[in-house]
Parts: sequence; C-alpha cells; structure tokens
Amino acid sequence: MQELEARLEEHLYAPIRTATGRYVLGELPKDALHDYGPIHIDFHEPVLIDRLAATLSLLVTADDQSGACRGANRPYAHGWSN
Repeated sequence: MQELEARLEEHLYAPIRTATGRYVLGELPKDALHDYGPIHIDFHEPVLIDRLAATLSLLVTADDQSGACRGANRPYAHGWSN
C-alpha cells in the first residue's frame, strides 16, 4: 500500500499541486467510442500545465465497471509529462 501511495503522490498529487494551469478534457462525442462500448463509465482526463517546470501532464483516471482491466476496481493513476 505504501508503494501505491508513493506513486499517487509522485504522479498525481504533486503535479496537481505544482501546476500553474489545470484543465479537464471534455467528453468525447458518441461516435468516438470504441467498439467495446462504455467499459469505463467514470472517466477523467485532467491536463496540467506547469510553466515553471515547462511541462504538460495528462492524467488519465477511470473506474473499470466491467472488471476487464488488470487490477479491476483498484485505483490506478499514470502521469505522462513532456
């Protein structure tokens, strides 16, 4: 559990706190859904801009209602920076 908390701090909470701009991507239109349908019901994609660090991060979070993903119904966060 400590490893998960450390990863959440590094890849989720810290970037949210240090971001100078925070945005949320809007919902995709119905015709943009994949063939498997709405596997992820609760889906969020915050975009974080940190002008001081010159980074843009996209955080993708979802609740897998189908159990299809590895570690179903467990929180998962992944940060991407460029």
